Amino acid sequence: MMLKVTDVGKTYGEFTALKNINLEVKDGEFLAIMGPSGSGKSTLINILGLLDQSYTGEYLLENKNYQAVNDNELSQIRGDQLGFVFQNFKLLSTYTVYENIEVPLIYRADCKK
Repeated sequence: MMLKVTDVGKTYGEFTALKNINLEVKDGEFLAIMGPSGSGKSTLINILGLLDQSYTGEYLLENKNYQAVNDNELSQIRGDQLGFVFQNFKLLSTYTVYENIEVPLIYRADCKK
């Protein structure tokens, strides 16, 4: 199992963004998260991308729970195992195409030191 989400929830104050989310994605499968504005897509993606660790329930990536892992290890896991396609590409306007591609590779190399 590549990733498994069990009863995941997320609240912001009294606002419930996610409630009892259950999901399994096996190796080789693709996942698209779609829904109307305000439905919790970004919140779920932040959890799946190990960017947000303050949620309820359980999220396993390759059968490991990363909810209490330090930032350096999370950065390494994100660089090695996860990829994002952002709605707005987050390109640096002062960099060339090559330099924009190079930036995450530099960070990935730094995380492995």
